Formats: sequence, structure tokens, C-alpha cells
Amino acid sequence: MKKVKQITVSPSTEYILWTEDTSSIVYNTKVIVETGSKAVYYVNGEMDCEFAPGVHEINNKKERRENQSLKLIGYNKDKRFRVLFGASGIKYRDYEINEETDVGIHGFCAARIDKAAQLYKALGKDFVTENDVSVYTREKTSLQSNLITALAEMLRRHNYNTIDAKMTELNKIICEQFSNILSDIGIILEDVKVEEIYFPEEFKQKRADYFAQEKQNKILDEEFRRKKKEQKAEVDIITTLINATGNGGGNSDKIYCPRCNKENKANDKFCTNCGLSLNSKQ
Repeated sequence: MKKVKQITVSPSTEYILWTEDTSSIVYNTKVIVETGSKAVYYVNGEMDCEFAPGVHEINNKKERRENQSLKLIGYNKDKRFRVLFGASGIKYRDYEINEETDVGIHGFCAARIDKAAQLYKALGKDFVTENDVSVYTREKTSLQSNLITALAEMLRRHNYNTIDAKMTELNKIICEQFSNILSDIGIILEDVKVEEIYFPEEFKQKRADYFAQEKQNKILDEEFRRKKKEQKAEVDIITTLINATGNGGGNSDKIYCPRCNKENKANDKFCTNCGLSLNSKQ
């Protein structure tokens, strides 16, 4: 078997954490850590030291003991990655249409590795992807339960139309739920983004139908009010004409204009206010 005298740790686009092959290393193997990456030297299940970018040495002959378990763990230095989150079955009652439904939510957290040895030990995998961390958080049933409870309470205080405007509040709730669990495995949470709060299509259709009917009812109500107003105006004109002729008699010395209700003399031919001809009313 060919002995390895040098190991190069380079940034990875596929993994956020990985182990280098140390099965064939020699004593005083040189480790080159390239810019953008870091490395952790793991001996017998515990972190021995951490290497920043540069040239280092592992498996020192003087310190070497038989049957040691050696691991060299590489990871991307300060590189952000995404931890996906989601929750469903969140109860929501819409008091506008008096309907209850289940709401779902999904998004992602921007995170980076703070303690690679802690992450390696927690997941127990030689090659870790973004998805592995997302799966880890989803498997934490208490986290999902707390997240659903917190979101349900938040939805209870806001309605369907205003919920999208409350993303800052949502992000804060999710950040509080995720920060501790990620910190436990050596990951720092830097940002949270809710991508969508989704409601069932059937529920959205019920809302659409309800408000379409509300709009139609409003149009019918306005039409009813308009006709009622027109009828009242006709009654007022008739009342004015009756008053102008002295309750139907023709001997009054006064006449009222049917247009502006101005009092005129009985023998006036035109209204002294608006000029309407009064001949037909004499």
C-alpha cells in the first residue's frame, strides 16, 4: 500500500464537512490546508487540534502510539450553507369566513460551521451535506412540535390578509426555535427566511367565493339605495307641486316653483329665482 506523505485539504462544493483518507499516512505527514477551508485533527474520538489555512504536520512519530484512531476532518471556512425547515398541520381559523384549515410553512436558515468536531461527533458521518443538517433538525420532534405551537399562536393573532406582512415576526420565532438546536451541533445560525406560508387551494377558493358574493351583495345594496333615493326625490317633487297649488286649489295668491321651490306670486309667468316657466302651473 502506498504511503501518504502529504494531504491537501481544499474547499468543497459538494460537502460542508468531510474526512480525508488517513489510512495510509506516514509519521509526520504534511497537511496543506488551502484558503477557504479549515481542518480538525481527530485522535481516538476526540479533537486533538484545529488547523487554519497553511502547512501543518500530523502523526508525529514521537507522540505516536499503537492502535490509534486518526481522522482528519475538513470543512469550508466561514462559508454559509442552507438548512431547510418546514412545518405543516398548523391550525388556523379564518374568522372572516368562519372556516378552519391546516396551514403549512417552509423556508431556510443561513448557517455556517462554528465547531466542526462537534458537528462531526453529533452526526457521526464522514461526509456531511446541507441536507444532512436539514434532516437532523426535522428528526428533532420536540423542535417541530415547538415550532408548530409557536406558529399557530402567531397565526391566531393575524388574519389571512395581513400574515404576509408579519414575516419579520415569523423569522424571529423560527430563529428562536432553531438557534439552540443548531448551536448544540456546532453550527451558528446567521439568518432566517420564510419562503412561503401556504393555505390549501380549497380554502383559498372558499375565500374567493365568499368575497365575490360579498361584492355582489354590496352592488345590489347600492342599487337598492339608489332607487330608493330616486323614489324619494319623485315624492318630494309631487309634494312640492301640491304645496305650490295650495293643496289642489286654484285660488292661492302664491305659487311655488317645482324646480327650486321658490315662492312666487300667483300671476308670475316665470320663477323669480331660476327662471322656470310657471304658465302651466297657473
